[in-house]
Amino acid sequence: HETTSEAMSYIAWIAAMHDVLIEQGQISGSNDLDKAWTTLEAIIPGWSKASADKLEYGTIWEQERLKADTAEEGDLPDAYPTSQPGVEAINPYYSIFKSAYGSDNGYYLMHWLA
Repeated sequence: HETTSEAMSYIAWIAAMHDVLIEQGQISGSNDLDKAWTTLEAIIPGWSKASADKLEYGTIWEQERLKADTAEEGDLPDAYPTSQPGVEAINPYYSIFKSAYGSDNGYYLMHWLA
């Protein structure tokens, strides 16, 4: 998740900066932010028209909480992989986003772009 999130945020940012340089007449080109955003949407399954697969996540907003796997943190790279203690991780922001947006229009999935 982190790698994909950071990479796509970076691609969207680079495309936006590229478009600013075009608007300033410093370089020539086309609207790359639209293309970058379409690419970003395509990698988020289930809700985007750009996504090749139409997966249904109809119950995501009916859940009281979302679960995730946890793993121990290591101090150095050679400490990985670490053990997974089987502790349930709860997303503390889930109820906030659920309340704010009320439906799955991609906002919850892409809040890290804000």
